[in-house]
Amino acid sequence: MKKLLFIIALFFAFSISASAQSNKVAAAKVQMTPAEAAKKDSQDLKALLSLNDTRTTDFYNLFEQKYQTLAVPGLSAERKSVLKTVIDAKIRASVDANEMAKIEANPALLNRLTE
Repeated sequence: MKKLLFIIALFFAFSISASAQSNKVAAAKVQMTPAEAAKKDSQDLKALLSLNDTRTTDFYNLFEQKYQTLAVPGLSAERKSVLKTVIDAKIRASVDANEMAKIEANPALLNRLTE
């Protein structure tokens, strides 16, 4: 009986500890502001394509507008889909075929830029 109580107490102790750790991890994932997210995306694109400062700034403005739009509460799935299409079209219009091939070769980056 004592062993059973000990095992149950041990189980709850580990459960509480795991829950506290997951809360700390969730708290550590601080949401970035639209400006920070746009800067990260534009810097990643600059590193991939060796963009000049003017093009990097243009992409920064595009991505900042995207993140500000996504931050609007109650944004419908249809509106998000349209935004994705527009962002994808603007990226494709702003780069040449070789640069687009480099972006498409990195699907994680392309997904982050357009989603």
